[in-house]
Parts: sequence; structure tokens; C-alpha cells
Amino acid sequence: MSSSIIFRPEAEEDVEKIYKWYESQQEGLGEEFLHILQQNLEIVREYPEAFQIIYKNIRRIILSKFPYLVFYIALKDRIVVLAVLHAFRNSADWPAR
Repeated sequence: MSSSIIFRPEAEEDVEKIYKWYESQQEGLGEEFLHILQQNLEIVREYPEAFQIIYKNIRRIILSKFPYLVFYIALKDRIVVLAVLHAFRNSADWPAR
């Protein structure tokens, strides 16, 4: 299955903040984060139902190499990314989005 990937504005903000933080820690680390995120989203695009449902129809993938979780909904024609959050952030926060 090949679907388009759409980021909600909040998820775009998450990615931008994460990128800037990693770049502030080490030049190029933000780029590596974006590369890993893209690799993981390609897996989601190909196998959207392979990942665990954690709340209603929301699924989650754990990024490799970085302690972040990507929350998404798999629809017939697209993947909607709801949030990209640190794995150790209070997990009760994200459903409100």
C-alpha cells in the first residue's frame, strides 16, 4: 500500500522543534533525525497497519536511533501524522491533540 503522508500542523511544529534542538546540540544531528524520521515514515507508508493501535484508531511507531514516537492514523488514501513526541514525555498529553 502506498499512501501520501500528511502532517497535522501540530506535528509539523513538533518536528521543527526537535530538529532545531538536535541542531543546537550538534551540527548535522537534526538532519540525521529528519533522515531517520523519513525512513520510518516510509515503513509506515508501506505497512500502515503493522504498528500497534494504542488509542481508538491511532497507531504508534517508535523511531530507531532517537527516543521519539510518531502517532498517526492510517486512512485508505493517506497517513495522517498527529504528533511526534519524546518517548519519555507524559503519554497522557497526546490524545488531547
